[in-house]
Amino acid sequence: LKIAKLNLTAGQKAKQSIAYAAALQYIKVSLNFLNQYDVWGRDYSLAFTIYKELAEVEYLNGNFNQSEQIINDLLNNHVKNVVDRAELNTLLVIEKTLQGQYQAVVRMGCDFLRELGFSVEPLGTDLKPIIKKEMMEVEQLLKNYTMEQLLNIPTMTEADKIATVKLCAQLIPCNSTTNPELYFVVGLRKLKLILQFGYIPEACIVYTTYGSLLCSVGQYQLGYEYANLGLKLTERFNSPVEKCRVTAAIAVFIYHWARPVFGIKQIGEDGCRAGVETG
Repeated sequence: LKIAKLNLTAGQKAKQSIAYAAALQYIKVSLNFLNQYDVWGRDYSLAFTIYKELAEVEYLNGNFNQSEQIINDLLNNHVKNVVDRAELNTLLVIEKTLQGQYQAVVRMGCDFLRELGFSVEPLGTDLKPIIKKEMMEVEQLLKNYTMEQLLNIPTMTEADKIATVKLCAQLIPCNSTTNPELYFVVGLRKLKLILQFGYIPEACIVYTTYGSLLCSVGQYQLGYEYANLGLKLTERFNSPVEKCRVTAAIAVFIYHWARPVFGIKQIGEDGCRAGVETG
């Protein structure tokens, strides 16, 4: 198993360096050594990590069918606890999104969120009154915080809540494109969740969701301030991935409402630079 672990580490480093072909080879070598043992019974955590990494690097190499087969096999035959299932479901959401299967992702995503205990209404529900209700609840919660206090909320520790926030973040492209009302409902409930349980890097983007809602009702300056709070959180977590996402949302949906439009160019360039740095 030691050799399997060493190759796993090498594969993860190669993936982080955007050397996806090399990463796939390392993970496959790791899997070859893993298969010499009854590893699911002997070391569940190691087996799950290697197979999940295999699924991820397969899709990063463009092998979507192989990746989905691995994920489905894990879900059907090996993985039972809700947090590990959520990690695999999130990976599946990413892959389906990249393949443009937006409607399928929205349906799957709602089911996956319910599995985690996150409330989502059935598709087709009129969500306008629910958005209004959620907005009022969020406004009341935020009255208890200054911007400085919001910036310093502790880091989230509960594994199921972390999995929920990560899944919500990955659903943003499909929800915002195909079902904007659902996008706002999920975003507002995600904001309530992080105010109660804390932050992770994927929480940063939620303040742009809230900021864009505020801008839609004429609260342009306040909307920009909350979106900028999300940007500051990306610096707290030193997360160029989230900086890329947050700056894109600010540039497209928020900045022009509160600041001179020529400043969008710099915001966009900063976000693109962060995205290039992380592949």
